Amino acid sequence: MFQPRTLLATALLALPLAATAAEGVYVGGLYSQLQYEEDGFEEVNPSAVGLVIGSQITRNLVVEGRLAFGSGADSTDTFAGEIELDVDSMLGGYVKVLAPLNDSFALYGLAGITVVEMTATATDVGISQSENDTGMSFGIGAQVMAGDKARITVEWARLVTADAYDLGGMSVGVAVNL
Repeated sequence: MFQPRTLLATALLALPLAATAAEGVYVGGLYSQLQYEEDGFEEVNPSAVGLVIGSQITRNLVVEGRLAFGSGADSTDTFAGEIELDVDSMLGGYVKVLAPLNDSFALYGLAGITVVEMTATATDVGISQSENDTGMSFGIGAQVMAGDKARITVEWARLVTADAYDLGGMSVGVAVNL
């Protein structure tokens, strides 16, 4: 049986080994302002911060792994009281296809797999429930090279589409070439 979490974990563990053999290896961080959308509820916008490791395989192809943790919960009022949503963790593996417009600026599309764990808390009664989901991810972004060593990225991505909700958002990242 296909286990996307096992495949993703294996790929992310192998990425540093593959990256050391390739040119264009980079590490950095990112900040994500997420959008959680579920029918019947207002949009909730938790945030996350994370680490990025990637390898630019060719001028147009990047392989990237990300690990992020919640940095800010958000809440909404419902008929049952206030519900607070926090992202506990996100783990993702992605392929980015770059379309360089010049030596320092590129647009890109990304696709991959994201595993997310979130906790919803009914704050009025103190009841919490955690949920894990895995989903196919896709997005678009822009990358600016700041000199020879640093890159700045801005992107929008749909990270997980589950039966009951969608999770996506905007991210800003900074990384340096090793």
